[in-house]
Amino acid sequence: MATIEFGAGKATTSLDAALTAAGAGGTVLSYGPHTDTKAGLTTWALNNVTWTHMGGGDYEFDGGLATNDCLKINGTGNTLNLLNADATRVKVTGYGRYVFWVNGANNTVNDPYVYDNGFLYVAAPNAHCYHYLLYANSTINRPVIAGGIDTGSRHYGLYIVGSGGGSVTDAAMSGLVTTGAGRVYGVASNGSCGSVLIDGITISNCSASGAVFLFLWGGTGTGDIMQVRRAAVDSVTSAGTCYIFNASARAMDVEDFVVSNCSGSAIVAQAAGSYVGGISRAVSGLIYGMAVDGIQASTSVVGSAPTIRNVIARDCAGIGFRSVGTFAPDSDNNCAYNNGTNYDGWTQGVGDITADPDHADAASGDFTLNAGSPCIDKGATIAGRSDDFNGDPISKQTDIGPFEYQWPPEGHSRWESSFIVAATQRFDITQGIASAQVDIVA
Repeated sequence: MATIEFGAGKATTSLDAALTAAGAGGTVLSYGPHTDTKAGLTTWALNNVTWTHMGGGDYEFDGGLATNDCLKINGTGNTLNLLNADATRVKVTGYGRYVFWVNGANNTVNDPYVYDNGFLYVAAPNAHCYHYLLYANSTINRPVIAGGIDTGSRHYGLYIVGSGGGSVTDAAMSGLVTTGAGRVYGVASNGSCGSVLIDGITISNCSASGAVFLFLWGGTGTGDIMQVRRAAVDSVTSAGTCYIFNASARAMDVEDFVVSNCSGSAIVAQAAGSYVGGISRAVSGLIYGMAVDGIQASTSVVGSAPTIRNVIARDCAGIGFRSVGTFAPDSDNNCAYNNGTNYDGWTQGVGDITADPDHADAASGDFTLNAGSPCIDKGATIAGRSDDFNGDPISKQTDIGPFEYQWPPEGHSRWESSFIVAATQRFDITQGIASAQVDIVA
């Protein structure tokens, strides 16, 4: 066990050498600016090591745009503090397959940053590029993917399998691209993934010449349910199939989401049999400007109908709420507006409305509600949900959509607040006497 400094100006110039010198329970401190040029995989087999990037510039791993792996953490109980500042962080570029692989349990990875990976998979067209892999019950905080082109088969932002749980918080992805017949997967769960939590994620400006399945639910048992919270997706396009949230014979669980200006359909629930997982729901969301449908439930299998609550679907070219099967989805307290068709094959439930939700500025991406919105106080209570998409508190009578209208000012009842909103009114006296302005102050 030792403390080892490596990188810019240090005798030790690679992570591999630093780990060997530190040993289990040790500490490694990296300094930039420094490029760790390596074409082979670093297998981190040690336990309880802390790696902290001390700054001075970026510490960059460069795989040389080859079909290489970068980092695989097999050990347990490690903590990686990779910093998160524009010009001083740990960055990974030029790798083609397993880029950042958390294979051991109880590890914490803070602020990893990957970009420009997967380029040379034209030489191996049946292989895939995985930016982040979560194979064990560990935590990844604030991971970033800033671009990457995969010329092969599939391009995964985050792949979760065999993890038995774990969490990813405040992730950001942009610029994932595939050429040829390649697919883009933003986040995919598969196998014995456990009840893994994705809490806070933004994905934007991704495109595929093949298909896009941006969030894909998979699993092998009732406990294998990926939970997605606070997801924002914008400008994701595909020349082929494009499903933003897709559950195919698996359970879907998504709460507090915004999907805007994408190809295809925002939510597609499919099943060849009853859903594995015991729950299938999409609640408290906003779908805007989809090229096809807002929500599509394309199954007629008993037990696989999704639960849809507090969702707004507006300005979609196709259908806002669409059921292809023979059952009625469990649909209550939703809002459809200005879609090509608002409801098709979809039995509207209690509290489902067709009205302009009156967003502050939908065209500019501001989907908060104005004071006169018909969605205010018309939502269904979602068990365990106490804050909205922005972290603002939810009242006893919730709103439809991911954003709860915040009634100003504090300390006033809703009746008083609504009175203040219209505090100044002009009254015209038109009976030939005069015209006056009366100011009313609560």
